[in-house]
Amino acid sequence: MKYEVTLPGPDRAEMWNQKTVLVHTGGFNLSVNDFPSGIGYAKKGLPLSVDFNTRNAKPVKTAKVTAVVADDAVAIPVEKGHIFKVGDFIGNAAAASAITAITSGSTTDTITIGTTLGEELAEGDVLTGATEAGAAKLLVANKLNYADVRLEGQPSCTAIYAADEVRESKLPYPLTDAIKTSLTLRFLIIP
Repeated sequence: MKYEVTLPGPDRAEMWNQKTVLVHTGGFNLSVNDFPSGIGYAKKGLPLSVDFNTRNAKPVKTAKVTAVVADDAVAIPVEKGHIFKVGDFIGNAAAASAITAITSGSTTDTITIGTTLGEELAEGDVLTGATEAGAAKLLVANKLNYADVRLEGQPSCTAIYAADEVRESKLPYPLTDAIKTSLTLRFLIIP
């Protein structure tokens, strides 16, 4: 196991009021397999689903839709910078589907899914990682990653369980209303 807390990456913008941050003692294991190849770090501010029994943490992946998507479409344009990979499940409150392909464009990525989500998506909607296809079983975030973590060997991260003035616009990935609710009132999230 390798435990390494690093300084934040090149963007050192304050994501939360550092004086109010409360972190769990000990680390939580991350699996390199939960991230696409070529990603060197689990970013500071990444929403996490932490299991206290196993001491494992899974990234709660999100992607923002960049155009209106019909209810029967299987190609979804999203903002670049997400950490989804082929084989992951992606969805909304209604349904989830397996990702069969990701095509990278100059300004957006297109995520292709195996089956439709069954409802129209609006520009700006945020999709979330799920545990399986069908009726959505979205991953639930209960913590935020404290610092950038190098994804090599058997990485471990530190999880924040409370912070004031979390600046949503400074976080590396968009949040859904469900993620904000699951983080509870221990996180004061502001625009």
